[in-house]
Amino acid sequence: MIIPKMKKVKNIFELKSKWMELYCDVWNDNGNLLEYWRIKKPNSIIVVTTYNNYWVLPAPQFRPGINQPTLDFPGGRQQTDNILSDAKKIVCRELKIEDDNIEYIKELDTKKYIINSSFNSQLVVYLEASLKKLNENIPVIKCSFGEVNTLLNDLECIQCAFALNLYLNKYRRRM
Repeated sequence: MIIPKMKKVKNIFELKSKWMELYCDVWNDNGNLLEYWRIKKPNSIIVVTTYNNYWVLPAPQFRPGINQPTLDFPGGRQQTDNILSDAKKIVCRELKIEDDNIEYIKELDTKKYIINSSFNSQLVVYLEASLKKLNENIPVIKCSFGEVNTLLNDLECIQCAFALNLYLNKYRRRM
């Protein structure tokens, strides 16, 4: 199968900030000129965190894009080439624990997943972390492994729901 290649004609807009770069380009698609908007962002890391047969999530956080709080697993942007180190920092920041409270942290899957290939360069990496203990003074959401359907229902973020499904598939914990 031959897939025709589009050719970039020109860039008509760009905006760069600390968190992202936004571009508008004109592309030639077999004689048709098309305007495409695209964004370049650092890759995301999402960590499924567990503690004593519970999934542990930070308290819901406000999301300006949808103007409401959402329940999410710890997550953030990849800052270095060391994904495990970045993930550990994210878990510590989001759950307000010290790094010695993490029993282990490892990749759930070695694949990096595309978010929206037409618009976004960002990929998502999924990891899992097991915690030794929690900071009892910090409010977190704990959901027992037996309540997986409740958690799947409460997760509105597709990336977090996908993370939980990766975890369930890895451990065959379909409950």
